Amino acid sequence: MMPPSEFVVHAIVLGLGATALMDAWIWLRQRWLGVPGMNYTLLGRWVAWLPRGRFLHDPIAATPPVHGERVIGIAAHVLTGIVFAAILLVFGGETWLRAPTLPLSLMVGIGSVVAPFLLMQPGMGLGIAARPAWPALAEADLSADFVLFDADTAHDGQFPWPAGAPPMPLVALIGSEAPGRLDWVLAQGATGHL
Repeated sequence: MMPPSEFVVHAIVLGLGATALMDAWIWLRQRWLGVPGMNYTLLGRWVAWLPRGRFLHDPIAATPPVHGERVIGIAAHVLTGIVFAAILLVFGGETWLRAPTLPLSLMVGIGSVVAPFLLMQPGMGLGIAARPAWPALAEADLSADFVLFDADTAHDGQFPWPAGAPPMPLVALIGSEAPGRLDWVLAQGATGHL
């Protein structure tokens, strides 16, 4: 069995390394693909409200800011990496450190991806996997002058009319210019985009 001080050192080194690798990937995606990175300020706001008894926000951006929330968010991000590294060490121990195995690494890695989707993002008012549910359009909404919609999170069956036959002009807000996403927007009958 590993001494506690050695366990802590390994957890910190593994956690910092994994966090740095993830941050490098996020930076590359941002530079190469234009995918926005993580907003640590909002993460810090969510974490800062936890001790005050508030887990759910609707949405987090509407919650009052907290002094130092960006620093809190970065610290929470790094500490989360260390906690997941500690979980890996609890189950794998010294044996895993000497000869890492793919199954345990994948299980903890998948857990580190699933946890934010099922805990943090719903708590921040972003829905499961940061996919908020679209509200159903009421009958009165069908007389609107136009519909402005987020093309990056839109989905089949979102509108109460057949694809390509909107009863009013559709304006798509597009952040991702992936060909498949643009094809979907055009198939919906969008008359404009931003």
